Amino acid sequence: MCWHTQGSTNNCGAYSFAASMNYWYPCTNNFDTKNGAWYADTSRVPDIINGARTPSDISDAAERFAMQTRESNADSLDKARAQKLVKLWLTAGIPVMILVEEDMGVMSLHWKVITGYDENRMFYLNSGGDHENLLTNRTPGVDYDTAPVGNDVDTEDQWYDKWKVAGSLIVGGNPIIAPSVDPCIFMPIYPADTFFAGTDAQ
Repeated sequence: MCWHTQGSTNNCGAYSFAASMNYWYPCTNNFDTKNGAWYADTSRVPDIINGARTPSDISDAAERFAMQTRESNADSLDKARAQKLVKLWLTAGIPVMILVEEDMGVMSLHWKVITGYDENRMFYLNSGGDHENLLTNRTPGVDYDTAPVGNDVDTEDQWYDKWKVAGSLIVGGNPIIAPSVDPCIFMPIYPADTFFAGTDAQ
């Protein structure tokens, strides 16, 4: 899956959608053609204001590109079951977009794509870069610098804490005009084509 940076924009939702599309269609979605900047056009991935995307915006984009997704919410589950639910999608080979509050204690909702996991780490494609570079945020004994996939690493506890606290109003200017989102939102992204569906999928 191609990783590319959103720079100083607020287009993490569009860039995460681009990364998910690249997983399924690597020949047409890449750095030179249908990249994050291409999907950031609001005619492709709609926004609420200034690049900020809600789950419903991601759903609209998926429909435009013949993809399936669902605005799933694991907030009613306990921590272990919520994490297992997302891991089941990953085990099935489906990239999962999640909404997290990246900088704890600050209104900074951010879309990432979970691409894998191991015993205690979650791996992401994060178009906003790695916010765990502060040593004070790191758990001793965890390797944050190397991962088999993606460009960002959290421990399972860090992932869950960022994911759980993300439910809030999305800042869309002054005053806040965007709708609220629930905690523990996740959105698997996969093609609507029947080739990928059912027990006969290849």
